[in-house]
Amino acid sequence: MKCVPEKIAAEITKRIKVPVISIGSGSGCDGQFLFAEDMLGIEMNPPRHAKKYRSFYDETLLVFKEFKKDSEEAVFPTENKIIKISDQEFEQFMDGVDSLS
Repeated sequence: MKCVPEKIAAEITKRIKVPVISIGSGSGCDGQFLFAEDMLGIEMNPPRHAKKYRSFYDETLLVFKEFKKDSEEAVFPTENKIIKISDQEFEQFMDGVDSLS
């Protein structure tokens, strides 16, 4: 049930045999459902029945700012994060590139 008044949802849940899942209809149902987007704070205008547990948006913004700073200050990538190639393989690559022109 989505956004059914709490008392009505609870009464219906008592009277029927199938499980009733609540989306904003209170804890009188057999189960609760909340969208991950709302719990993580991704939805900028969540419905009034939603609860934000963390701000994934704020955390994501901080991650990108940190990455930008590390990139600008040449702190990232570190030597162990860079893909290497042997001199011989690089020469073969360059021979192939040179043959294209």
